Amino acid sequence: MPYFHFTCWSVHVYLLVMEWNSAVRWAMHLREADHLRAPLVTEALGVALVILFFNTLRKVAVLMIDPYGDDEIDYELDHDLRNLRCLAVDVATSLESSNEASMKGKKPQPPRAENELAA
Repeated sequence: MPYFHFTCWSVHVYLLVMEWNSAVRWAMHLREADHLRAPLVTEALGVALVILFFNTLRKVAVLMIDPYGDDEIDYELDHDLRNLRCLAVDVATSLESSNEASMKGKKPQPPRAENELAA
């Protein structure tokens, strides 16, 4: 996990530097007595959106660290493995019945519908 923590640390440093740069530009606009507030609003909105974007990506990364955990949004591996086992048993049974049928000269029967995957 050191890669994840290093990435979080570097994103926070980047945001700190970006916020400092934005604050300096904002102060320069106020110092010049510029009555156009559009650059100030754009600056504040841009910084807020970038912070929101990076923090959302961080939260998604935290949720994806353990995709097979016990949270309600985690992937249910047991369900898929049970279905895969049922499918493998059906295929093995149908192959076995088709081999027996070909040895006796009979037409092979399709797999049973009772063990099909429940979607």
